[in-house]
Amino acid sequence: YMELLRDPRWQRNRLAVLERAECRCEGCGTREVNLQIHHGFYERGRLPWEYPAEALYCLCDNCHERAEGVKGEAQRELGLI
Repeated sequence: YMELLRDPRWQRNRLAVLERAECRCEGCGTREVNLQIHHGFYERGRLPWEYPAEALYCLCDNCHERAEGVKGEAQRELGLI
């Protein structure tokens, strides 16, 4: 997966998300820490750059970790249905 994140197509999408967010975390608004691009969802077989812009979020490390935790909890709950 890390190799895919080096692809120029992903790098273009990543930069577009950072620019849209004005290099601020879309969770807490900080600019003071490392920013990551969070996929709001994953679909089997899709490459990182194949997601629509509205599915990608600019998050700091802390907000990204929280978002992944919430996503994991939701997936576990859905698995019980």
